[in-house]
Amino acid sequence: MKGKFWRGLIAVAAAAAMTFGVSAPAFADDATATYDDMSTVTITKSYELAGTGISPEETFYVTQTDSKVTDGDAKEAPKLTSISPLTFERGAAGDANKKTGQFTVTLPTYTKTGKYEYTLKETVGKTAGVTYRTKDIKLVVTVIEQNGLVRVAAVHCEDEGGAKTSSFADNTYTAGTLNVKKTVAGNLGDKTKEFQFTVTFAAPQDTTWTRDITVTGGASNLTWDGNTATFTLSDGVTASFANVPAGVTYTVDETDYSGDGYSTTGEVTSPTAMTKDGANVNVTNTKTGTVDTGVLLNNAPYIAILGGAVVAGIYFVNRKKHEDMD
Repeated sequence: MKGKFWRGLIAVAAAAAMTFGVSAPAFADDATATYDDMSTVTITKSYELAGTGISPEETFYVTQTDSKVTDGDAKEAPKLTSISPLTFERGAAGDANKKTGQFTVTLPTYTKTGKYEYTLKETVGKTAGVTYRTKDIKLVVTVIEQNGLVRVAAVHCEDEGGAKTSSFADNTYTAGTLNVKKTVAGNLGDKTKEFQFTVTFAAPQDTTWTRDITVTGGASNLTWDGNTATFTLSDGVTASFANVPAGVTYTVDETDYSGDGYSTTGEVTSPTAMTKDGANVNVTNTKTGTVDTGVLLNNAPYIAILGGAVVAGIYFVNRKKHEDMD
């Protein structure tokens, strides 16, 4: 009897232990559950290049401009904790390995379930040649209750049309090349002559630029301070100014050579904005005149005398032949 009793007691204890072993962890999980909720979200930016150029270093900023609760009992949406700036290094625009970066948005702590909608806007900067995003970005956060905890269940971005997306590609650096060519024309034009030029660049008002323009080609006597270049060109020679940001204006002025008998066409005297297509400026100096033939006319008497002498010689030779025959 005693053996059966102890064996029965042991069996009951084992069953109880098994029951506690299953139910106790489950109870603990319900009471102390923790989750790694999404605390940050990233927004991808693609920085493109239009035309030909090298983008300067540029930092983009996004800020929260508005927020609202679209579903739930919360009175207002808690403000986003932070949005990191995004910096692209020089030459990143259009580079397959460097043109993509991310803003990091740090979410706040939510205490009530619901849907929270945030309006984000990119700060419009002042760098010449850079196109900034002007349309809003919508950030939507869905918060739920699970096992007694308020949790961030989903986060997504939307474009201005309401389409879900996490990547935007409307930032561009645009630049072009200014080519200045010299042509000398006319029958009296000196193709070896050096003609002096002044090319001046200026950024639009309230715009900054790095003056990262490079000068190449056959210009002689070049001086360049980042804004103004003076140089000389002879016939058929070109000076090229690369990486002129879109919107930066240029003028091309040539020294007046009318006193030397040249007329000039092709200068750009009014400030003209650069575009992604660049610009070709061909300045032509023409000098023509009537060739002086007076020297040839002054030889006419001598030519007439020489001609008369030849005729007379032929006459006397023929006459001599006739006399000998007689």
